[in-house]
Amino acid sequence: MAGVCEGGGQGAEFRFDFSGPNTGTPAVLVIGTFSVKFRETGDVVSYQGTATIFPNFHQLAFTRATCTVTTAAGITFSITACHLFAEDDANSEAFDFGAGVFPVVAAAKDPVISGGMNID
Repeated sequence: MAGVCEGGGQGAEFRFDFSGPNTGTPAVLVIGTFSVKFRETGDVVSYQGTATIFPNFHQLAFTRATCTVTTAAGITFSITACHLFAEDDANSEAFDFGAGVFPVVAAAKDPVISGGMNID
């Protein structure tokens, strides 16, 4: 992955679906999937595995994970040290995804997405 900094553009389309038992604790271990598609390039980064939901703060996070990159040309490879932070707060939403040596690969803040997100 080449290091390119870009603002605006077509943006990134991200999806996640994690679930687990509500243990009533401040941090809940969940399992699921995450993907982000970069609309300008067509490249997709995906992750399947565990994450943590912090219900009181409406936050979802995973760190030090291995993600799969599929380029628009169909080339697939893995990268380590992926991390995700997503927050669904009443007054703001945030999304921050990084991979490997890149601290931020895709990030967004208010408004993050047109469909909204729900993290409990």
